[in-house]
Amino acid sequence: MRFADWRETTEKLLGLLYWLALLLALLNYGANNTLTVIVTAIFYCALVPVILLLNPLPARTRPAVMLSAGMLAAIFLWAIFQTTPLLPDSFGHAAWADAHLLAPDVSFTLSASPADDSLSLVKTALPFAVFISGLLLFRTDAVASTALCVLATGGGCIAIFALIQF
Repeated sequence: MRFADWRETTEKLLGLLYWLALLLALLNYGANNTLTVIVTAIFYCALVPVILLLNPLPARTRPAVMLSAGMLAAIFLWAIFQTTPLLPDSFGHAAWADAHLLAPDVSFTLSASPADDSLSLVKTALPFAVFISGLLLFRTDAVASTALCVLATGGGCIAIFALIQF
């Protein structure tokens, strides 16, 4: 098997996995379950470098990929800043003053619930990873248009299935 045939077959397999992961995530009550979100986010975040190993980043999608990756990095940095206990106590959320009276070893952070912010980072990364992997997988306008039709049709079918189910 030639390398070009192997690469084309691998891209088709990755496209199939892309759709299957999206379908399985949505069929589990709209991907609201924490475990579903985490597993799906891990899959799509791992899919991006695999796609980039097969084909380099196309010039026409580079600005969109870079902008979305930059936005995701900014969101991550902001969330890390809010959960880091490096700021003086006066900058911390007011709830931490009361908590400090009960447990003196509590650190002051800007966020009132720093543990929840970690999960929210995963929930935020998922749509970015799906978007970026979709841009990298569906490289031409014809393929992207077909993918959009499949997504719209699949979304309608899942909505009808959800209405019938409940």
